[in-house]
Amino acid sequence: MDHTQYTPNPRKKKRLTFKERVKIEIMSGEGHGIYSIAKALNRPINTIINGLRRGTVEQIKNGKKIKKYYRDTGQTKYEANRKRTGRR
Repeated sequence: MDHTQYTPNPRKKKRLTFKERVKIEIMSGEGHGIYSIAKALNRPINTIINGLRRGTVEQIKNGKKIKKYYRDTGQTKYEANRKRTGRR
């Protein structure tokens, strides 16, 4: 495994862009793991985890609960949290 020592260049206090959220949605839908998504976007793993946590929605399909990531949900929750803190 090549990502045990993977540390991207730090981008402190930079939010995920909408294009990055689109890539996260596509890659997570294809079944890629958190590490491969982080490496593809050159982002820290925690940033991807937080983004996935924000944008993941639980749905009921055919009587079963499934979780799916939506880029719009992630962006909306990010903006709502940002407004609440008083930052711009």
